[in-house]
Amino acid sequence: MKVFFMDYCGKGQAFSEAMREAGFEFLTTPQGADCAFFDCDADNAGRTKVLDFCTQIGVPAALYPHGAGANLAGSWDGLNTPHPAVVLNYVPAIGFKKVIDSYRYPAKVVVTGWHLCALGDRKRRKPKNILFAPTHPPYNGVLSYYHKNQKVYRMLCDLLSGGLIDSLTVRHLGTAQENGIDFTSRVEFHPRDVTKAAMSDFEDQLRDIDQADVVIGEFFELDALAV
Repeated sequence: MKVFFMDYCGKGQAFSEAMREAGFEFLTTPQGADCAFFDCDADNAGRTKVLDFCTQIGVPAALYPHGAGANLAGSWDGLNTPHPAVVLNYVPAIGFKKVIDSYRYPAKVVVTGWHLCALGDRKRRKPKNILFAPTHPPYNGVLSYYHKNQKVYRMLCDLLSGGLIDSLTVRHLGTAQENGIDFTSRVEFHPRDVTKAAMSDFEDQLRDIDQADVVIGEFFELDALAV
């Protein structure tokens, strides 16, 4: 089977490697492919232009999970129109499928199972060590994300100053200022280079999660990975 695979920041590495091992032939363009793969059909990073081309040449498209979430599935319900080229949507868990099916998403939804790391036992711990992963830019004009980051960060700093938590670690993409965060001496910051692939420091992400009692995030980022 011939496929075109549009990887986004390394998020599709696990899927593309499994497909290569299974004997799929990878093309550099959708032309001549039996199917084209994308992490989502949102109108950024050039995806829509390529998806439109798939529609023009009659190549069906499939979506693989955008990180730990289900291809930003929650943003479709009344907010965005699914791209007509997409005929398959692969999601990591049955819960995502139930949500997407509930609003009659037009493409077939298939559960693949968890693929990013080993599964761990769920542990109950007192919330003393907090990992905060603010919603990262670009915000595309939606400044509520930026202001929400500020609000949550200040609340967590107040907890730290009041002795209600022992440590606060902030893992952010882009500069702290771009995320609405001010540097504080008692807070540990773990910035990620925006020029590197999202999965380039994946082991560091897992380490930060394992050391935290609570992970606070949004949009299927570290919070979904922690769960």
